[in-house]
Amino acid sequence: MPKILKERHLFKGKIFNVKQLDVQFNKSKHKFEILDPNGRHSVIVVPLDNQNRVVLIKNFAAAFNRFELFPPQGLIDKGETARHAAQRECQEEAGIKPRKLIHLASVTASPAYSRHSQEIFLGLDLINSKLQGDEPDELEVVRVPLKNIHKIIHEKKITHASSIAALLLAEKYLNKAKT
Repeated sequence: MPKILKERHLFKGKIFNVKQLDVQFNKSKHKFEILDPNGRHSVIVVPLDNQNRVVLIKNFAAAFNRFELFPPQGLIDKGETARHAAQRECQEEAGIKPRKLIHLASVTASPAYSRHSQEIFLGLDLINSKLQGDEPDELEVVRVPLKNIHKIIHEKKITHASSIAALLLAEKYLNKAKT
């Protein structure tokens, strides 16, 4: 088993830090640069309305300079549970609150170079409930029939891997629940 010999900060940011790890393997040492989320993790929620539509947000993907669709998601605040964060993010981003949350999975997008993990939830029994969020502009809410999820993925309207995983996990859960 490789052993971490040393860990040091290269950069401290608001949302994440960059650290360098010195790792001893059987035959050699290697340096890794990783993203560390300052101990904070996040949630992704796939809200499904009573017309079998997924509630998505059109949000700016700054790293790629384009807009994409995302399920509501965001960081878990200090002292907050993942479930509470899931409801809060839905309220801030989409103006809805799921009264029922089903935990689908815990995922990491890039475990080789990031310690960030995400809790994925399916949100059901939605009610209108708006909270003020931290977004720089008002977000556009887009409702997509669940049956069209694969289409918007193939059209690259959603490219975020964790969001795609969340949508497909929700679809699988709901299909299984029907049988």
